[in-house]
Amino acid sequence: MTPNLKGLEAIGWQDRMMPNPKGTRVESLCNYFHKTIKTARSELIKVHEKAEVAQKVAKAKIKHLKLVLEKIETEKAKVEANGASKKKRRKAVEAKVMEVEKKDEGQVVEIGHLAMEAFKSLLKFTKIKIEFGREAFEVE
Repeated sequence: MTPNLKGLEAIGWQDRMMPNPKGTRVESLCNYFHKTIKTARSELIKVHEKAEVAQKVAKAKIKHLKLVLEKIETEKAKVEANGASKKKRRKAVEAKVMEVEKKDEGQVVEIGHLAMEAFKSLLKFTKIKIEFGREAFEVE
């Protein structure tokens, strides 16, 4: 019984066959397929090795990018914290300024009262007060 080799003859397998010492077509065909499988395996191993190298490179890049992302996030947190602390410091300074302004206003009012008391105790003010009282009494 002869195998149906019409499909194989169409792809040109006979052109690539090695001469077979026994001379049978089946043995030649087995040798051809064995070499083809061996070549395919070696190419598959090379592709697999390249894929492993590419995967290692990709993992290294991912690891590096994660580290960069962590650094950026920590810097962002620091900047936000500094911004918040600057706001707190600004509010504290504004509160102190308001406190000083209120204290100054109180001192100005106190100085005004002291000036009035000093003016009231002057003899000249007493004379003005007496004259004003006389004029008020005379007008009525």
